[in-house]
Amino acid sequence: MASRHDARDFQLMFMRLQPPGRAWTRRLDSNLAKLWLADGDGLARIEEMAYGLIREANPLYGVEALEDWERVLGLPDECSRPGETLDTRREAVLAKLQRPGGQNIDFFLRFLGHFGDRIVIVEGFPPFLSDVSLAGDLTWECPAGPMLDAGGELFQDFYHGWAFVWKVIRTNHMVRLFRAGRSVASDPLALWLPNRDGESPFLECRVEKLKPAHTGVIFEYAYDDLG
Repeated sequence: MASRHDARDFQLMFMRLQPPGRAWTRRLDSNLAKLWLADGDGLARIEEMAYGLIREANPLYGVEALEDWERVLGLPDECSRPGETLDTRREAVLAKLQRPGGQNIDFFLRFLGHFGDRIVIVEGFPPFLSDVSLAGDLTWECPAGPMLDAGGELFQDFYHGWAFVWKVIRTNHMVRLFRAGRSVASDPLALWLPNRDGESPFLECRVEKLKPAHTGVIFEYAYDDLG
């Protein structure tokens, strides 16, 4: 990457480009040189902004273009926190850009990991089935009631709910620290999540929004020693 120029560099460039003649003094203490220095300051700031656009191509460092990233990606959405810091807004943009397809365990582990959530996913709340379940097995489901055919005969004893339930266990408290180069003025020095009730409504919102439509999710907060 080419080196950047300051106002003095542009001033000297302007003075070298002056036409010859006594009217075009090259003394650095002249009023003309001071005019070129003022113009050079403007060009130096424009060049700095141009270099900044290179950083803006990566939303991890976005400032000026962050609102454009959010507009394209439909952010903030219903799962965004009110009053999010610049850093959390960037993370939401990155998470949506890098979100893989799918609705399996690996998908949720990777997607929620972008937000700093360490989770464990548990599947398997099977119904008690004759010829399959054994004495002592848990009866996870409650019968919704029999369905009768037109003649009043039982033809399907059906259940719903637990056969399609899975659990998300969040194992960490998250502390978001102020980071030089990424945080900005007015960002807190440290932000502790989840909320004071021990819940993470934004984690739950993200899971509920992306889960398979026919499934239900149980959320559990079992913090480890690092939390």
